[in-house]
Amino acid sequence: MNEFIARIKTSICDDCLSNRCKKKGCTVSMKNAPRDRIIIDLDCKELRVKSGEKQCDYLLAIEENSRKWVVALEMKSGGFRARTVVGQLSAGAVQAEELCPNNEPFEFVPLLVHGGGMNPGDLRILNSERVGIHGQKRQIVRIRCGQSLRDALKKF
Repeated sequence: MNEFIARIKTSICDDCLSNRCKKKGCTVSMKNAPRDRIIIDLDCKELRVKSGEKQCDYLLAIEENSRKWVVALEMKSGGFRARTVVGQLSAGAVQAEELCPNNEPFEFVPLLVHGGGMNPGDLRILNSERVGIHGQKRQIVRIRCGQSLRDALKKF
């Protein structure tokens, strides 16, 4: 495990680490995904997120061939409101900012994994909103449930 991921991992309880991303009938395939990664389940009670506080489902720290990514990942298998997703991913960015070393360059990826279609208004919001960390403002990347994490990382 590289130093970037190891430093993040030291501040997370092992019970909050996962080997996959799966929530409510929606999964992200790890086929061909970089092997050097950690997946933090933000629903883990040991993280002590306050009840009612917005959060995304997972944070991932990934490295491959000296490229680094930090992914705030929200999963929706059914209907959703885009503004809610933006809030959840923004909360994930805040949590990631607390975990990630400031002196390490990485690509931030706000990622929505969804199962169904979306209405045009929500699509407009997702296309126009940006989520940021360490000065990086990124458009929300979207993949479908079952798609590979690699598909999202290819966009960076």
